Amino acid sequence: MDSTVRTTKDGLLQEAHLKPGADAELHAFLDNWELVAFKRITILERVVPCDVSVKARGDARFVDQETKAEKSGAQLSFEGKIAR
Repeated sequence: MDSTVRTTKDGLLQEAHLKPGADAELHAFLDNWELVAFKRITILERVVPCDVSVKARGDARFVDQETKAEKSGAQLSFEGKIAR
């Protein structure tokens, strides 16, 4: 795995990606979420208070650990609104 961390005008950008031919998974944790990827995970931590956005592309699947309800598709998006 290769990873980078850098600051951008939008915030702190963290990226991790598997090297070609690697047979593994990437795992990241965000509050009560566990993110699993087979190629790359990108996380942008913003400087200012803002809503949280999680986007998955590829053969994406979401499993609610409490209800066991599942969603899957080529792209999934979730928005977490922050009370202001």
